[in-house]
Amino acid sequence: AQLRELADIAIDTSKRGAKRRVVAIYARDDLPFALSRMWIVFAEHAGWETAVFRKRPEAVARVRERVSTKFGATVELD
Repeated sequence: AQLRELADIAIDTSKRGAKRRVVAIYARDDLPFALSRMWIVFAEHAGWETAVFRKRPEAVARVRERVSTKFGATVELD
């Protein structure tokens, strides 16, 4: 129920003008990874570009690459 609630928040946010988002979730363990995949399915109607990664450097690289490609911007992440 909480995942659906969080997905509904993402969908509502996208309806209010936040339609162009790049979301990378870092979840190295099995349970957070599975829950993240479920959230992605529930939040599909937000229209956000989402992905889940087991390694943080991969998630960071994805955000940097996609934001650069989609928006022509540079993202500073530690």
